[in-house]
Amino acid sequence: MNIEDFVTTEHGLTVRGASPDMLEELLVQYGALQRAAGYDPDEFLRPGASRDEIVDAWAAWDVAVPEEAIRLWQWHDGYTPGRYPGTALDSVEQSVQRYNSEELGYGDFLWNPNWIPVASMGGFVMNTRSEPPLVRGESGVRYGENWDQRVQVLSFCTVVAMGIYGREQGLFQLNDSGLPDTEASLWPRQLEITKLYGW
Repeated sequence: MNIEDFVTTEHGLTVRGASPDMLEELLVQYGALQRAAGYDPDEFLRPGASRDEIVDAWAAWDVAVPEEAIRLWQWHDGYTPGRYPGTALDSVEQSVQRYNSEELGYGDFLWNPNWIPVASMGGFVMNTRSEPPLVRGESGVRYGENWDQRVQVLSFCTVVAMGIYGREQGLFQLNDSGLPDTEASLWPRQLEITKLYGW
């Protein structure tokens, strides 16, 4: 990934050409980088779900699952409990449970029916009414009716692309727990406008 691959829109940062097909391509590239770092997605994440399994799980809630979320869960259906996956990804079942759980009311993204959790460990939620979907961070700062755009990007492709860019540029370092981490000061200004530093 190059810095020129990212562009700012009225809805937040995005990667050029964001689409469900691009997400599939990025996930293959992301998986290769994870393997090089010692976290094989096939070992630490569950096998992907089928389109029918994903759609049927959300049917009771009358949620039109974004195509990007379907492709994401087809790649892998969440992480294996008890193992650090190297990738924060909810399973379809976990996402549905969080959508209608005791956490309702904790934040707009949890009780608003237009947002579904896709990566709670990383704090990411996806909008079901926009295409490409808006993606927000759980810890976003809200000003009145407006969200701080530093915690909103356009398309999950952007989240994955930033993760790829950060790893290729050496912007992730192991923290005291031995897990990959990053700091805002390491990122170029164009990408520093977001608090969602990859995935």
